[in-house]
Amino acid sequence: MFKLARLLASNKRKKEDDMSVRFFKNNTHPELVKDWQNFYQTLFKIKVDFSNLPIPEPRYDYDRLLILAQGITIEKLFKKCKTLFSCRKWVGENLDKIINSERLAHQYSYAVWLKDNINPDSDLMLFSFQTLQSMPIKRITLQERLLFELKYYLETGKHLDTGQITYCAGSRVYDGQIPSTVWFDDKLMIGSFPSDSRIVNLCCRGVLL
Repeated sequence: MFKLARLLASNKRKKEDDMSVRFFKNNTHPELVKDWQNFYQTLFKIKVDFSNLPIPEPRYDYDRLLILAQGITIEKLFKKCKTLFSCRKWVGENLDKIINSERLAHQYSYAVWLKDNINPDSDLMLFSFQTLQSMPIKRITLQERLLFELKYYLETGKHLDTGQITYCAGSRVYDGQIPSTVWFDDKLMIGSFPSDSRIVNLCCRGVLL
């Protein structure tokens, strides 16, 4: 009788453990998700609920989660950056009107992972846009890069791309050029490079979807 009771108790604990595992898997990275909800509430004064948003599993050293809320555009992110620190773009036009991206949060929210590094991925240096397109990786968009800048600045008071330039090859300007970002002369500089550029210190950032 005592052995049976212990066996039943053991099975109950096992079932509870299994349920907790399933619960964790079904609610992937709840603390990070909550942090992003607070971010949008604090910075943009919008209430968002990402509790049912699919979050991809991180792999290798892709350890920085970005969640792009529906309706957060490139131009909105740029203007928010301007309220917090000095930044400049190479054109006077609305960025949403001249840039197309592989992913946009205009109609839906989505999440990506990328490497939590100040500078872009060194293994994606000296690759043109055409070469990057042929590789089995997803490339960061300008929208994602600006969101990363805001989040990183609010967490650390510091900036990204202080030693290299991020080639935002997930986006493309209407004239075929590729937008880029760098922290230079105490400001965030948004520029563009030809799609065939292969320059030292011009690197892309990979993302996981």
